[in-house]
Amino acid sequence: MPFFTVIIATKPRPSIYYTLQSLKKQTFKDFELLTWEGGMNEYDARNQAARIARGEVLAFIDDDARAREDWLENAYKYFQNPEVKILSGVVEGDVYGWGRWVRIDRPYWFIGTNLFVRKDAFWAVGGFKVDWGLGRRVRGWRSDTALGYDVLEKFGEKSYIHARDVVVYHPHRMQSTWVPEIEAEFYKRYKKWVLKHIAPYDPRLCDFVLRSGIEVNPHTISFLRKLLNNHVLEH
Repeated sequence: MPFFTVIIATKPRPSIYYTLQSLKKQTFKDFELLTWEGGMNEYDARNQAARIARGEVLAFIDDDARAREDWLENAYKYFQNPEVKILSGVVEGDVYGWGRWVRIDRPYWFIGTNLFVRKDAFWAVGGFKVDWGLGRRVRGWRSDTALGYDVLEKFGEKSYIHARDVVVYHPHRMQSTWVPEIEAEFYKRYKKWVLKHIAPYDPRLCDFVLRSGIEVNPHTISFLRKLLNNHVLEH
């Protein structure tokens, strides 16, 4: 059995050629590759692929990203610790479409284009959320981060590693689509994680929570307003 199953949720587009080329150049060779098209969205496709994965650890990367040559090799060393259930890495590129290269190196963000999780832990929390109970087809949003928080809540913080030497390049803007109904559910379900790890760096989330009225605690509202004001002053 391979150690890793690398899963790429994809649709026909030329960028996957460069993703596949980056995987061929991996210094660590004990992996299988599953590309998967279909399902409601990318998270549904990833869940479908994970059902037939043979690897002990699932490794997720997007079809418009490229893995550094030591991507799998560096991730492998962390998973020699059996306590580690989930690992997030660094993403570099023009990921925001600002026309400049940035490095996203934030623990607890769990960006889905550079995310590893043991297969048993993945299914222990039910895999990726697909429609968040909305009962309709939705674009993917926040489900990678939600998976990370689900694993932390089930297995504890010692189950998580953020690895700065596990790097994926994402040359162009990420294609995630903001879904307000999912943003509301994400905030309500994972409030303690969001306030600590997401809100301080995400003014759009702060503004949405304040405007939508989903938060009623006056202390939390004051905290979010302060964060939002700080974002405005910084820019």
